[in-house]
Amino acid sequence: MHSSQGSQNPSHRKTFQLICECLDETKKLKKEKVTEKLKDYGGKLAQLQRLLIIYPRTSSSVLLIVNFVFFVASLLIINYFPIPDEIRLTLFCIFFVLYFAIPIFLEWHISQFNMEWDEKWGRVLGSYLDKTNLNPIQAERRIKRAIRYYSSKGRPFSFIVNLLGSGIFIGCLSDPAFQKALMTMSWTEIYKANLLGAVCTVVMPLIYYYCIIKYDIPIAWMENVAMQIELEGLDD
Repeated sequence: MHSSQGSQNPSHRKTFQLICECLDETKKLKKEKVTEKLKDYGGKLAQLQRLLIIYPRTSSSVLLIVNFVFFVASLLIINYFPIPDEIRLTLFCIFFVLYFAIPIFLEWHISQFNMEWDEKWGRVLGSYLDKTNLNPIQAERRIKRAIRYYSSKGRPFSFIVNLLGSGIFIGCLSDPAFQKALMTMSWTEIYKANLLGAVCTVVMPLIYYYCIIKYDIPIAWMENVAMQIELEGLDD
């Protein structure tokens, strides 16, 4: 029984890898059409949008690195330079705004040229069926098995994230000293105020992002393909 389950695991990972391949091909075709269209537009905004579409990972990485450098510089200034609380709070607010503004900025400029949901996942489904030579019923069954596999693998990490999150929000944020330490953005002050809270604030985001990339995104993409199969079955 265990050997059979173990032999199925690579096929589940392969299912997601194949969907990623189909999604990349779909995005590549859309990207070629959009970039050709943007060539006819003038202005720096069109050039920026073209760069974001042609090199999405590079552009996003550059902006995120700039954001990270600013964050590190802010921490160094706060921890090693005697500055008034007003300036410290201002730096915290600026970083907070940039932290959310940059992803929104990227998404807003790129989403203008995104395909509609049905078109995007319909093409991914068609490509997946062509590559696997499966009928929709067989494809849906295989994809849902892969979803269950990723869900079971990601469940322990989700439990840890929830546990650490509960430790922060229930056990730490109620402590006035910990709240004040967070506002200083000083790791030393946070560590002194609450050791558990300091550890949770560092470990939880790392596990959370790992869980998103490793399990949540694969599950979401495969669920979109499975839902597209169901929708097309209803249309028939």
